Amino acid sequence: MTHISHRRRSLTAGLMALAVQTPVWSADTFPAKPLRLVVPFGSGGANDVLARLLADQLSRRLGQVVVVENRAGAGGNIGAENAAKSAPDGYNLFWAQAATHGINPAIYKRLGFDPVRDFASVALVGQAPLVFMARPEGRVKSLTELIALAKAAPDSLVYATGGVGTSLHVAGELFKSMAQVSILHAAYKGGNGPVTDAIAGHVDLVIDGLQSGIRFIKSGQLIPLAVTSKERLPGLPKTPTIGETIPGYEALTWSAVAAPAGTPAPVINALNREINAAVQLVTLRERFQDLYVTPTGGTPEAMDKFVRSELVKWKRIAVERNITAES
Repeated sequence: MTHISHRRRSLTAGLMALAVQTPVWSADTFPAKPLRLVVPFGSGGANDVLARLLADQLSRRLGQVVVVENRAGAGGNIGAENAAKSAPDGYNLFWAQAATHGINPAIYKRLGFDPVRDFASVALVGQAPLVFMARPEGRVKSLTELIALAKAAPDSLVYATGGVGTSLHVAGELFKSMAQVSILHAAYKGGNGPVTDAIAGHVDLVIDGLQSGIRFIKSGQLIPLAVTSKERLPGLPKTPTIGETIPGYEALTWSAVAAPAGTPAPVINALNREINAAVQLVTLRERFQDLYVTPTGGTPEAMDKFVRSELVKWKRIAVERNITAES
């Protein structure tokens, strides 16, 4: 009996020592040091601006600096792979995107990460619509006219985007699929090429984000045919949604915060709470809305469900339209 009791005391002491060595994650003890937020695109772009706005507010709320680290390349895949392989300790976060967690898994043959298996959802942050634009003197002056012309003369119209596999491209292919029309795609390597050629009349249509496209609309160089959100935008109340003509159509760019899989649930919940509080701040909402981004928020479960639906949606379009990209 004495021998057994001694073994039990040794085991108890060992477990207590292990418990001391193992971090106890809770909202009360987290965070104890600076956090890292990996943004899979270069500095200065819309994603970088949005991420830094959120990081600034989180730094204030958490009492620890949230450092934004830009890791651009391969349409966001390089940054995603880096974040996925980071320690799941709550101090490594990822600026998840429509690209990394929706489109890229459908079009790239090889990825160094799995958006579902390798990441834990924390919270959606914001969503932004795209806009279909054409020049005022062109053949197309409305969405219904675009569809009618495309049906009457398949492949006679050309739409331009910033590249194959971008959110702009797949939004166009989703439109073609749902409208049952055939329109040629002119893929550019980013930059202002698509807009410049649309203004010059070299292409009939350009799909762009409102952050960059709005100035051409305001200057009168391009006219907005439709936006890709479910509802009309306060800033463009006369511009219809594509869904008004093609029921069910929606294509958004979006941002969210994710963490490496295995990050402790108490930390996920603590971060989720602070992100939700941050996106409700008037100052943050105003800055987001200046960029035509709607602050979102929500639970980790809601984000997880949304990501899975995006993966299914864009996989279908990628297969149907034969969209592929090289890593």
